[in-house]
Amino acid sequence: FDAFPFDRQDCLLCFALDGFIGSSVNFKDTPPDHRELRGNSEWDFVGNLSVEKAKEESDGLQTCMVMYNFLLARRPFFWVFLIVVPSCLLCIIALLGIFFTDSQGIVKNAVSIGLTIMTSLMLLVTILADSLAKTNNLPGLGWFVLHDIVIVCVSVVAILFVDHTRTFAIERMRKRRKEE
Repeated sequence: FDAFPFDRQDCLLCFALDGFIGSSVNFKDTPPDHRELRGNSEWDFVGNLSVEKAKEESDGLQTCMVMYNFLLARRPFFWVFLIVVPSCLLCIIALLGIFFTDSQGIVKNAVSIGLTIMTSLMLLVTILADSLAKTNNLPGLGWFVLHDIVIVCVSVVAILFVDHTRTFAIERMRKRRKEE
């Protein structure tokens, strides 16, 4: 899950049936042909299908089990074009808008663009939060969006800091001229 949406899941399916000792229970334990197995719109069957058959007896009962183990890989196309591409484009537009404006309205533009982009990125975070399982760690896609948010915030703060420093330096120069 840490590599979401480029993750792979190792799946184990176990089918079991209980019965009395001596009863005949037979599971078909031959694996299907790998070419017959297909994924769906989100998952792709990668392979590594293995089958294990087991029979356990205790207290006059027997349990027959067949375990299928296979590997699925997530198809990342949907997530890349829903989250990665839009957030990259938003950050590029934000950085261009913040750093390449005229010096007269740079602070107003930086704050305005920063807030707008932050709102858009929060929408992406909402989509991710609604779509992903709640775990103790953040998947790769979540880290990507978080880094985009940090980049926009740092850009806006940098412009505000540079403008404040410039204004402070200009005021200081004016005071020195008046004193002379």
